[in-house]
Amino acid sequence: MSESSATLSSSASTPEPVPEDWTPGRIGYEAYGDHPGAHGPWTTFDGRPMPTWSDLKKGGPAGQLTRDRWEIAARTIISE
Repeated sequence: MSESSATLSSSASTPEPVPEDWTPGRIGYEAYGDHPGAHGPWTTFDGRPMPTWSDLKKGGPAGQLTRDRWEIAARTIISE
């Protein structure tokens, strides 16, 4: 992924990742977070703030499970 693509995050709370951090799962997660829902971007369906991709990594097994699920979903879409 190009360096310019690595700076596409529009969330002020999302740290700027280095290009190698951009995986298919992360690209999907960032797009999902950037899409405004009922409570605005980067919020859950009930208005709570969404964790950043980096925060998910710090979240222990549950956070890693979420990242793994995004990776599996993205790779499944790519393979279809």
